[in-house]
Amino acid sequence: MLVLKEAVGPDCPNLKEDVLLVQGLLNQAAPKPNPPLTVDGGAGKKTFAALTLFIESEMAFCPKDEVCLEPGSTYWQNLLAPTELPRAAGGAKLTEDDFTTAAAELACEVACVKAVNDVESGRFGGYFDSGRPVILFEAHVFSKQTGHKYDHVLPDVSSHNWNKKLYKGGEAEYDRLEKAMAFDREAALKSASWGRFQIMGFNHASAGYASVEDFVAAMYASEARQLEAFLSFLRSAHLADKLRGKKWAAFAEGYNGKGYKDNHYDTKLQSAYDRYSKAP
Repeated sequence: MLVLKEAVGPDCPNLKEDVLLVQGLLNQAAPKPNPPLTVDGGAGKKTFAALTLFIESEMAFCPKDEVCLEPGSTYWQNLLAPTELPRAAGGAKLTEDDFTTAAAELACEVACVKAVNDVESGRFGGYFDSGRPVILFEAHVFSKQTGHKYDHVLPDVSSHNWNKKLYKGGEAEYDRLEKAMAFDREAALKSASWGRFQIMGFNHASAGYASVEDFVAAMYASEARQLEAFLSFLRSAHLADKLRGKKWAAFAEGYNGKGYKDNHYDTKLQSAYDRYSKAP
């Protein structure tokens, strides 16, 4: 969960990183400031006016001594609403029969489906130990989704170019996701890859979901739903034939993008397939 280090408001410490968070969250709060606040970390009159408006909506009136947003306060907890995610439950795991059924649907070898699973989520499966879906947050995607407007103020979660050094890995990726959600929830959800098969949030429609919110809820539900999304995406992206034919470079480009060579996805898929196809 995001933490406010010091109070924000008139005559408060107003640390730049705190003000940035508050500005991003206020732009998504009800009522929203009109026009939206410029997210620059500057503690100015417009930011304080939007904060006052938010607190008034929470308590019907806003005495002057209540304008400060304190760490841990009810107001702060309510302002964090755009960063809330479904309850972590660690849904049901895939079985051997699930892989067999999926391979039959795709008319490919079971080893092909397992190879993608192995390369995309590896030892984690569909869920971390906490029960939350496995994710990887992509700063360059968030940058593109938001028109690059946060690159200078949020370089750790918004980067014009792909930068491997920004990854925290494992569950720490949720820290990056939640920070991005504080500034643009929808764009942040679209900028992470989800579940066993690491489908990008912006591919929610191709995965069979009308909204990224519905897609994320399904990723939390079970690995079976993650598998369904994978099958839907392959059909929509016309990748089933490439997987069936073990055309790993073509599959990797369609599945992971043109930069697949940077991560050697094609050779990793070949290696994983070889391992599973030779298994007894």
